[in-house]
Amino acid sequence: MIIKILYYSVSKIAHCKVVISHWFWVKHHKGRLILKKYKISDLPLIFKLDLKSSIQINENVNFAGKSKLLALDGGVLKIGQGTFVNTNCSFNALDEVKIGENCLFGESVKIYDHNHRFNVKGQLLKEQNYSLGKVTIGNNTWVGSNVVILKGVTIGNNVVIGAGCVLNMDIPNDTLVTLHKGEIKLSEIKFK
Repeated sequence: MIIKILYYSVSKIAHCKVVISHWFWVKHHKGRLILKKYKISDLPLIFKLDLKSSIQINENVNFAGKSKLLALDGGVLKIGQGTFVNTNCSFNALDEVKIGENCLFGESVKIYDHNHRFNVKGQLLKEQNYSLGKVTIGNNTWVGSNVVILKGVTIGNNVVIGAGCVLNMDIPNDTLVTLHKGEIKLSEIKFK
């Protein structure tokens, strides 16, 4: 029954709230929505998807609770295997958001590959469309609670991003990102 609900909702360009039981396989026939062995708690995972877009969630991705996944206007959202997503996260793709394998996301992380344009005087903001930029997050990256990742950002492998950071710049591999007195600070992670 749940497959029919998902297929109908996605096919009709609908906003849908779906609760899927633990370790469930779903594959959308058009290749638009692919969910492989992912785990979700009792709270709903919200998908917003149109027929030009795709969301791919690979094996052993764990959603701790309510979050939103959005892919519209040809957007692509990919989440790599073994990734953990805590509650109240929002991943939004109008271009492309690609998350690597074995990543960790704290509560309320927001990712946007687009931003509203606002440079035409006298035109309503909502009519100025968006500027786009791909977001890529490498493997084995930990993104702390309340982090916002903006369009055009590439984050390397083995990165730790401290809570509350707003990122609009690329982060190299093996980097610790912290927020100190309102400024983003980068330091190299020294592995033992």
